[in-house]
This record gives sequence, C-alpha cells and structure tokens, in this order.
Amino acid sequence: MAGKQFCNPPRVLHLATGDHLTGAKLADLLAECGAQLDLRVGSIDLKLGPWLLCVLATAIPTGFNGILSTIGTIGAISSAYWDSTDWLQLAAFIGLTVAFGSALAIVVRRRSRFLRKTTAAQWRRAWILVVIMAGVQALTIWGLYVLM
Repeated sequence: MAGKQFCNPPRVLHLATGDHLTGAKLADLLAECGAQLDLRVGSIDLKLGPWLLCVLATAIPTGFNGILSTIGTIGAISSAYWDSTDWLQLAAFIGLTVAFGSALAIVVRRRSRFLRKTTAAQWRRAWILVVIMAGVQALTIWGLYVLM
C-alpha cells in the first residue's frame, strides 16, 4: 500500500500554455515559452489542528503573564505601598513568562517532528500540553493568592 500512492502521478498543467508537464523536461519547457518554472511539493493531508492547539496552549499563558509582569513592573515603580509579597508575585509572573515563552519556542522549533506523529498521537500530546499549561498557571495563581 505504501507504493500505491506513486502509481498514478498527478497531471500538472503549465499556466502560460496549458500544456501537460507530467514527464516533460525543463529544457523543453523553457524553449517553448521562455517562462521560468517553479515546482513545489506540498501536502494536502497536513492537519495543523493539534499543532495550533499546542501553540495556543503556550502562547496565551505567555501573553497573559507578560501583561501581568508589565503591569506589575509599572506598579512597582510608581507605588509607595510595595512590599515583599508583591515582589514575589512579580517574580513569579516574570518567571512564568520566560518559562511559557521557552515552551512556545520549543513547540515552534519542533513542528516538523510533531507533524510526523500519527494524528491520534498529535491530539493526545496537544491535550496533555493544554492540561499541563493550565495546571501550572492555575497552581501559580492559587499559590500567590494563598500567600497574600
């Protein structure tokens, strides 16, 4: 079954002349109309849903913690009532921003490796990442709430 996909090659048409290009040579094509030929190979079965879920699972908490870190920094600079627990919260949100940003970079860099997995494995890993990211965020916010 693995070799069956190559039995019938797709028919490719030249956009300028309308000729069929399957099995044609590049020298013949350029002599005919003088146009440059740009061939690309792409997948029609590429399912990006699980990968996009991974990106969103890391990008949303990164942005949320980045906003809280920025607001906290501005508050620390301008407030006279800033104490040690506020510094702990600010450090936690900055740390989460860096950690989630690193996770986002890893997800983006390992995209091709992720997409080589089966669809079921992709969805399983995506939902595991969603649960981990949401759990870490919830535990951090709960822990900071308990400290206050």
